[in-house]
Amino acid sequence: MCRTLLIGCVLVAIPGCRSVGDRLLSLGGPAGDVLVIAAVIEPPPKPAEPFGQYPRYEAFERAYEAETGRPASVETCYLFQARLGLESGRYHAALLSPVQFAQLSDRDTLQVLAVSRDSDGRACQAAVLVVPAAGDIREVAALRGRSIAFGPQNDSLTHHAALHLLEQSGLAKGDLALELLPVPGSLKHLPDGRAVAQAVLAGNAAAGFMTEGEWEALAPDRGIDATESAAAGPVQSELRVLARTVALPRQLVVVPKRLSAARSRELLDFLLGVGPRHAGAVAAQGCGGYVAATDEVLAGCRALRVREPAEPPPSPAEE
Repeated sequence: MCRTLLIGCVLVAIPGCRSVGDRLLSLGGPAGDVLVIAAVIEPPPKPAEPFGQYPRYEAFERAYEAETGRPASVETCYLFQARLGLESGRYHAALLSPVQFAQLSDRDTLQVLAVSRDSDGRACQAAVLVVPAAGDIREVAALRGRSIAFGPQNDSLTHHAALHLLEQSGLAKGDLALELLPVPGSLKHLPDGRAVAQAVLAGNAAAGFMTEGEWEALAPDRGIDATESAAAGPVQSELRVLARTVALPRQLVVVPKRLSAARSRELLDFLLGVGPRHAGAVAAQGCGGYVAATDEVLAGCRALRVREPAEPPPSPAEE
């Protein structure tokens, strides 16, 4: 009981886990029959996204209760908070990105139950390294000393898997032309693949990383009306894929190995069926459903490692 109350106090004091902590303090123990899932976010959160329960998980929670007869609560938190909750048993599961999973030192105590799939049924995708189609860059090593555009900071594919691809060709971060902002020595991070393609075509970067999905979303060419097409943005015919990273899932669902077999089975059965039966519940999370995790799917996740220190989350005083 004392341990439960202590953990509840800690979680109440930490931004992002207040609702879980309140529940523990009020109940003096686990949240009854509620399945509590940690949805891990990257620090710092966007100003428009307050801590607490995100609206996009409400349909997911309703679907779980409709399918199992048990309530579910999806709580947003930082990675270290999820680790604390999984270890103490206050979280039954966690939603993690591959790079977040790679940062866990206690991965051996966890089981990857399922991974998300996209609307086409694809569980994994790679990032592609693109260069101008008319350029003379023919190999990754030729990018030494050049500027490369990456996706959002800490993105599993377009940041960390991208750095791994460069390392395989003998290029470390220090071998690239780096940015002065936000601090000297920064990588060029852009918000999405479209922005990366535009930077490459404008000459602001010699090459850039985008996901396969973002690459496939570009129009193949300018078409007949080149003027109208130019206003629509970059096209594939003006770029060339130089290399591909390892393929990774977008999201992993992990549970502690000590979670009961019955509870794990119930959650897995729900995840495998939620896409077909409750499409809106998963569409709000940017995926088409879930598939069971396999060694082949997880091979890239297990090899992934963080090559740059993640920024520490803001302290409660900074919130």
